[in-house]
Amino acid sequence: MRTSDGTRIAMEKGQGVMFDFAFALLLFVIAWAFISSSFDSRLSSHENERSFAQMKNTADSLLDSLVSSNGVPGNWEENDAGGVKSIGLALRDRELSEAKLAAFSNSDYEALKEKMNIGANEFFFTFSGPVDMNAGLPPQGKASVAVSRRVVSYNGQQGTVALKIYRLVD
Repeated sequence: MRTSDGTRIAMEKGQGVMFDFAFALLLFVIAWAFISSSFDSRLSSHENERSFAQMKNTADSLLDSLVSSNGVPGNWEENDAGGVKSIGLALRDRELSEAKLAAFSNSDYEALKEKMNIGANEFFFTFSGPVDMNAGLPPQGKASVAVSRRVVSYNGQQGTVALKIYRLVD
């Protein structure tokens, strides 16, 4: 609008301010969305790294316990699963018992998982040596996997044990 002398009224300038405000708001929303998605991505990545580190620590400590301990009770392989406090496969440090390894390999998966105290994770144990044995379930599909390996003795010969602790991912 114009006055009788030809000068503009402030309403036309006010319409320009509204356009500037709308443009600034749009830029703010775009910047906020970018920063928010970047933060979410980094947070998710950090959580995945922390979860993997926990699985790796669990695999390392659990495998160390399996190959260095004979379990509680020491003759757990002769007892029912209810009386077993912890599982160990060793006669002596890193020398595996044939009977314990066979019992471990033939045990119920869910019972082993409970005794190993691995929570929501899954496991797969392999022994490669004079004989090959395994226990647990191999990962099926896409999974985050932490692996721990040790060299052991079995019936006077060298072998390798590996423990995979894993979690299936979407």
